[in-house]
Amino acid sequence: MQLLCHIGVSPDSPIQVFIGSQSAHALAHSSVFHGRTKHIEVPYLFVHELVESHVTNLVYCPSKNNVAD
Repeated sequence: MQLLCHIGVSPDSPIQVFIGSQSAHALAHSSVFHGRTKHIEVPYLFVHELVESHVTNLVYCPSKNNVAD
């Protein structure tokens, strides 16, 4: 977001991020933290904070629709 503001682009709506993992999508939207996910605590908290503050919007993209795969 800071990079976009630095180059003069100010998005009016949340930035869409397409992800191919339903588990990651559910984890980012969940406020429940599980012991099995403690190794990803910092990245999880960062992404969860962005989702909760409506800076970004995670959109699930199945593998068959993912052009990057």
